Amino acid sequence: MSWYKTAASFWGKRGAGVLYYCPEDRSVFLTLRDPDVEQGETWGVPGGSISGEGHFESEDFESVEMDESQIFDYALEEVVEELGHLPPHTKILGKTEFKDSGFIYTTFVVEVPKEEKENIVSNSELDWENTDVGWHWIGGLPDNLHFGVEYVLEQTGNLQRL
Repeated sequence: MSWYKTAASFWGKRGAGVLYYCPEDRSVFLTLRDPDVEQGETWGVPGGSISGEGHFESEDFESVEMDESQIFDYALEEVVEELGHLPPHTKILGKTEFKDSGFIYTTFVVEVPKEEKENIVSNSELDWENTDVGWHWIGGLPDNLHFGVEYVLEQTGNLQRL
């Protein structure tokens, strides 16, 4: 896939992000990526590189053992970087791992209570990577979804298999 080679050259060998999900109304929190970033003008999740930011620069990165809590911590760091705050959550509902040619991207699906949804939007102070945020009903998602969101939805049956 051509997008993978482009993504891997920018992300390094490992990345992580968070898909916030409200099961009460089956909506997801997405960020609109800036036109000047990879896969710009697509709706994605806050997240990014683990290896590309100096955490693991080894050629043998695939062999570096990381437990789920370490990966989740890196994902939360990316959330804070991109949104300016850490949204409250109740629990991790599941995760997906996209793997291809040594590249691994872990997306954690995290539950958010319905009463917190508006606070997450209003408290967001976006960095340069995103231009907008919003909650989207799973049955009416934007056409321009980031491939990573499409992958998570495919792997989880639109989040029903969590």
